[in-house]
Amino acid sequence: ETPANPCGGERRKVALGFLYTYACLVSSETDFFVANEKRLLPRKADESTIKWADWKQLVRELLKNHNPNDIHPRFPHAQLCLSRINTIHRFTHILSFDPHIRSWHNYDSSLFRDNLSKIAAATVLVALVLTAMQVGLATEQLQGNADFQWASYAFTIFAILGPMCALGLVIMGELFNLITDVPGILWDRMAQ
Repeated sequence: ETPANPCGGERRKVALGFLYTYACLVSSETDFFVANEKRLLPRKADESTIKWADWKQLVRELLKNHNPNDIHPRFPHAQLCLSRINTIHRFTHILSFDPHIRSWHNYDSSLFRDNLSKIAAATVLVALVLTAMQVGLATEQLQGNADFQWASYAFTIFAILGPMCALGLVIMGELFNLITDVPGILWDRMAQ
């Protein structure tokens, strides 16, 4: 970076790396609309959003002239990766049911793994409760208690069916996401 060339050197490498990261993360029309809606992409001077066709043209030019040596080293080495963005999103939207930021290559990774880890944690909790109920049924005070026996029976049925139903819902959700995104993926590939 010199006074004659203020856009060179380290700043240029960081800017190109940041732009390259955005180009990789906003790779489908759905991602583009979400990024515009969340104001993650810059606006024009009149505050209108960038059009999809303009974004695709910019990304094509960026990728056509892409040289890894022109990008700051922190960007190609996954300093800003999808799993970190999803983790940040989860902690900033704890009570929200917004979908994860996802891309076509991420179906079997973080979203699926996160849902299965929640099911596994819930199953461990249910197992602890069932163990406590089993101990309760072994005591004389609760052995003859019809309400406690009925509650134990109902919770046992829930413990058997709950994890299987939850796993089925996760699989159906993943299939739904895949089916809804496949046309966009195919459309993007045909447009290239």
